[in-house]
Amino acid sequence: MSSERFCELSDGGRMRFLEAGAGKPLVLIHGWPTNANAWRDHIDALSANHHVFAVDLRGFGDSTPMEQPAIAQLAADVHEMLVSLDIDDAFVIGWSLGGSVVLSYATQFGADRVRGLGIIDVSPRLSPGEDWLLGEGTPFSAEGLADWSARWPGDPLSVVTDVYTMGFVDHEQYADTREWLIGEGMRADRTTAMRTLDDAAAQDYRGVLATITVPTLLLFGVHSTSTTSHVRDFFETNIPTSTMVVFEQSGHCLMFEEPRKFLETLDAFAQST
Repeated sequence: MSSERFCELSDGGRMRFLEAGAGKPLVLIHGWPTNANAWRDHIDALSANHHVFAVDLRGFGDSTPMEQPAIAQLAADVHEMLVSLDIDDAFVIGWSLGGSVVLSYATQFGADRVRGLGIIDVSPRLSPGEDWLLGEGTPFSAEGLADWSARWPGDPLSVVTDVYTMGFVDHEQYADTREWLIGEGMRADRTTAMRTLDDAAAQDYRGVLATITVPTLLLFGVHSTSTTSHVRDFFETNIPTSTMVVFEQSGHCLMFEEPRKFLETLDAFAQST
């Protein structure tokens, strides 16, 4: 059973997190635009062997919004939380947008206060470019991202519905989970959420991968509409300390589509670090 706590940040912000278990710290970072509750089906199982911290990134869930939303600040918040809690050996893993936060953490802080990192189904660059082609490096077109941004102010529900419809291989099979994720996504601060996604689309973390020195777990869905086989190969080739695990029956929401494999893989890898 998890307890709810808050971390008071130095700039006046407040970050909520759920805490459970004992042992080595395991920090879970949610995807866009949900919050720590996205891990509700996983916290209890993981807390059997780990001291679990599931965070609400700022502007999501019950954490306070940011004045200038940015992935770099979200990563800095996680680092500040680890400092505040005197944690210096965390395994930090992020799903989707949370994976971008993990990559930003590595960019800014290297291996400080972490013993391992995890990336769940995200590309190191979301936007296509001349050396990062649409359909190869990313499945997200500039036009598609712009469409979400344009629709967001007047109809955020349609955008969140898109995200969690395309996230499952068979969204009808997971209709209840999908509707619940959509509801949690609609709790995000409207301004923070879209500006954060826009900022994520402007980032390129490819260059940091080769600098990562801690054990890194890579979890990807074969049928994901958010990543590609090229992205998987790029991560595995460029992070020398990485372990790739592919989920054959899953899309982007692999922790819900193959929960047993997800929990066993994460538990074993986090213990091994």
